[in-house]
Amino acid sequence: MATLQAIGWNLLLGCGIAVSSFAGFGSAVRFGWNDVIAPRVWARPKAVIKNVLPGNYWISWIPWALNLSYREMLDGIPGTGTRQNGHQGPLLKINMDGVILVKFHTLCLKVAAVSTILCILVVLPLNYTAECDHDALGSTECQAIQNLTNFEITTLANIPSLEYADDNYNYFIYDINGRLYGIVLVAWVIYVYTCGKKKEVDESLAVGIYFLVSVFLIHRFILVSSKLSPSSLGSRVD
Repeated sequence: MATLQAIGWNLLLGCGIAVSSFAGFGSAVRFGWNDVIAPRVWARPKAVIKNVLPGNYWISWIPWALNLSYREMLDGIPGTGTRQNGHQGPLLKINMDGVILVKFHTLCLKVAAVSTILCILVVLPLNYTAECDHDALGSTECQAIQNLTNFEITTLANIPSLEYADDNYNYFIYDINGRLYGIVLVAWVIYVYTCGKKKEVDESLAVGIYFLVSVFLIHRFILVSSKLSPSSLGSRVD
């Protein structure tokens, strides 16, 4: 059964791996190990990564990546050229799969951040502070709740079921219903916030569809051109 102690150890392990990864990435950027962290810029000047990232290389790439615009990704990122320490020459671009992936992760991160804040500030207190009334529910239901682990009491399992509740204890029933409605309200807030990001989803889909249609039209043009080439027409006449 899950406990806060077991989850805490996993959390510490994950945080340790994350910190070491960020520190390794920051060191690689600082010392110019471009071939290790970004093979695509291996043949470019070593300064190209530092050109686009502000100080604190170990974590500054996160807001930088989240704020990349479609124009920057498709036309080329300033500072990533092939000459003059990256300030001149062809710029480094992101292919369409990368563009959609970055924008999708950005959207997911925003929704996850809002969900985490609401769950910690609203849902967690509603679950944790719920109490079981022996007179209203009987000893069976309350005993099951008392046997929950220190992690399970932070979940919906800690809110008693009203299936066998005594109708004479309206104050208790109202309390439980209020907690459940509060959790549902949080779920709706997250849903509405996610739907409010529809514009970002539509932009990503529009860019992806435009790319697919462009590739299809180019392929058809090449195919038709090859069929109408002089050599092919001459062979048909012969």
